[in-house]
Amino acid sequence: FYNGSDREFKTSQSLFDDLVVTLLSQLSWVAGLDLFNKTFQYVTIILPPLLIAPLYFEGKLEFGVISQAAMAFGTIRYHLSILANNLAMFAGLGAEAGRLIRLRNALNYPPTPEDESIERQLLSPYDSKAEGGMKTLSPHSKYSLVVENLTLITPDGKRELVRDLSFTLRKGESLLIIGPSGCGKSSLLRCFAGLWGRGKGKISMLENVSDAQDGLNHLPGTVAFVPQKPYMALFGSLREQLMFPIPAQKEKKTKPTDLQQKQMEIEQAEKDAKTYTTDSKPQKYDISPQTFRRALQNASLGEITDRHRLDDLIAWEDVLSLGQQQRLTLARIFLRKELKLVFLDEATSACDSQTEHEVYSAISSHVPSIISIAHRVRSLLGFHTHVLECETSPHGNTWTFMTAQEYRDKEKRRKAGEESKQ
Repeated sequence: FYNGSDREFKTSQSLFDDLVVTLLSQLSWVAGLDLFNKTFQYVTIILPPLLIAPLYFEGKLEFGVISQAAMAFGTIRYHLSILANNLAMFAGLGAEAGRLIRLRNALNYPPTPEDESIERQLLSPYDSKAEGGMKTLSPHSKYSLVVENLTLITPDGKRELVRDLSFTLRKGESLLIIGPSGCGKSSLLRCFAGLWGRGKGKISMLENVSDAQDGLNHLPGTVAFVPQKPYMALFGSLREQLMFPIPAQKEKKTKPTDLQQKQMEIEQAEKDAKTYTTDSKPQKYDISPQTFRRALQNASLGEITDRHRLDDLIAWEDVLSLGQQQRLTLARIFLRKELKLVFLDEATSACDSQTEHEVYSAISSHVPSIISIAHRVRSLLGFHTHVLECETSPHGNTWTFMTAQEYRDKEKRRKAGEESKQ
């Protein structure tokens, strides 16, 4: 599409030429070193008899002295050739030492100062007490996210992305984060997820409770994050892609015999011992094929089950387009029935407007609170109750929290001002 084959060919040819020159230089060094080693080896074998022979024929030395001299020369040759014989090993050791030093420096990265650490508080979506075996909502469950005087700094401490940001998002409310590219919208989500913590202030958000039980027909979890770039599990079937990161159990087919059942239990026990390293017992889920298909349909990807079975092992990143991969990751949301809050970082950026509208409609019906990052504000504003807008300037970023209606009014005034100037 770019008509850049000639340019890329020249670049590849140049890199290949550099590789050939490097290999030829390496070959010349190896050949020279080998020639030196062989010459040194054979000279030390011939030289002792040549030096001792005249003295032996004059009768000044005995014949055994020749053997002693050869052994002495052999010992000296061995010790002198240690460096030459192990030159490749020493070179590799130097390269490995360099990589270890860089790894050590990365691990010893200056820690975040205590006065620049963001305080985090998790709000349990359920009360610690249960009545009649049923969970009751905790008093904090009316809030999905509470941000107090948040100042966010990049991990290297070189850039301030957010300053003194405060807002409250109640249960059932949704937030749309907008702003120019590179202003720190995704960084803000990383902060909410606990990946970035340098700065000041306090963040209180729902805890990701995973109260799983055997035989559940859905996946656990009350909070989910969906990044812009979809991730396809390695060597995973469609079932495993949908259940990621939880290992999937294959669909049960015919009932095995007692001997087959015993053998399957032994094999599964060995597999579980290798796969699960946590102290808790691995959970077994009983998710029907209909549930998987329904999740795909909610993500506007129901046609995939017409072409592929749930247990087909395919390189999905090669088969599916970027928009389809995004919808596949969004389908994982619909397998989690207890979701209270979901973060979407431009999760539908590769989808068309109609598909995006359908997916957001399904997500809004499934999850009480949504926090989205998007550039297509007009098509997604209706699915959110509030807007967090970032405006950039030479003096830094300015973040404004407002309701969706306030944002509409602001856009009308902005548009009217632009028309009046024209």
